[in-house]
Amino acid sequence: MNVGEISEFCFKAYMLRQRDENREDTDFGKIYELSDDVNLVDIDWEPSLKQSLDDNDWETLRDELRIGKSRSKAKMDISINKTRYSMKDVGGSPYAIVNHTARPGYENVCNDVGVSIKELDIIIDEYWKLRAERIIAEDVKNSDNTCPFLSHKTYMKKIIEYFIFTGTGSGKSIHPADKVLELNYKELPS
Repeated sequence: MNVGEISEFCFKAYMLRQRDENREDTDFGKIYELSDDVNLVDIDWEPSLKQSLDDNDWETLRDELRIGKSRSKAKMDISINKTRYSMKDVGGSPYAIVNHTARPGYENVCNDVGVSIKELDIIIDEYWKLRAERIIAEDVKNSDNTCPFLSHKTYMKKIIEYFIFTGTGSGKSIHPADKVLELNYKELPS
């Protein structure tokens, strides 16, 4: 289980508690709608699990509440008051926006967002040249001046937004996201 998955179970349990205790002081206001692409809408909070929530005991929360993990092709992890969120835990290693997508997947995305893949091919060629010269490593931050993507922000924006909110290289999600919710599940308020 990775940090993002653990975070998802803990946060969903936390939001169930917020909803079922009728709290109005949440970051989302009063919770009148809570769902995911699995079963969250049908789950009720169990007050006996408060200590498990406080301890971030995700296994107990998952098993006792029967919280499901969002499907891998779903971009939305949770819907709160009709806003669909893709959850990203910032308490661990940096999260990836794109995982293991081959060129045909990028072709699909480029076609879907209306940009030519030719510019991406040029950027990738530059990436491999910089890698071969040991100027950059496999992972290079966009804030690094040697990043080959840095001068192509406008072009890359549509592609990155697609991967964050809309789908994967193999197609659109039936559960797209509206926003990204960054959180650290270890620091959820009581």
